[in-house]
Amino acid sequence: MKLGNHNVNLHQELKQIKKEQPYDILDEAKKILNEDESIEAKIIAEIKASQPKKEYSIVDISKLEVENIFSLEQIKELCLTYRLKFVDSHRFNNETPIKTVLKIKAKEKLINAKFKGLKIVAPKRTLKLGDCDGDPLLFASLNDGKYYLLDQWGNDLNAWRKLLAWPIKNVSNWLKFALYLSLFIAIITPSHWITTNPNGINWLEYGFYMIYLFVSINVMAMFLGLSFHENFSEYEWDKYSFN
Repeated sequence: MKLGNHNVNLHQELKQIKKEQPYDILDEAKKILNEDESIEAKIIAEIKASQPKKEYSIVDISKLEVENIFSLEQIKELCLTYRLKFVDSHRFNNETPIKTVLKIKAKEKLINAKFKGLKIVAPKRTLKLGDCDGDPLLFASLNDGKYYLLDQWGNDLNAWRKLLAWPIKNVSNWLKFALYLSLFIAIITPSHWITTNPNGINWLEYGFYMIYLFVSINVMAMFLGLSFHENFSEYEWDKYSFN
């Protein structure tokens, strides 16, 4: 462009305007931080949100690590083995660690998708259930009926938990346990506690004593189960209530 005998370089003019109106890097940084905080807030809201209907994550499965994708049956077996619950994430009573939120945010950005239908595996005591050593696993529901492990936090479960959970895994396990316990008690019980026969106890008396023990153990277990709202793991692993 020409004005008299003077030429104007538009590029230079634009650079001059930029100098006069400097780019506010602090404002831009604040904007980026606010956007990041908004994303994190949405993730936390998704974790805590009640889900009136079952939602799924619409994602490209090929972008997810195969080793972190699990079927419902696999998750159920884990819950039964260690007596854990598998429920919607909003049932979790404790705060979700910020590192977990950041991990989810990074993964969502990488795959360009949002995780929905969040579920959690955790011990009953860490959950808000019907009546109002944690090691939770956070999952996202996938549209093929499987679940993607997003993160794990907390202390590892005590190794004894598996052993203690075995008798109450299902009815079959309990009956075996009650039978073995009855046999053990019968063996260590002094014979004069069972019979007054001077010739000693016979197998028939031992048999009746074992039946008595077996019935007593089951009656006691039933009473305690009803009193403390406990049930076999196979019946309550994915339930929201205690009973």
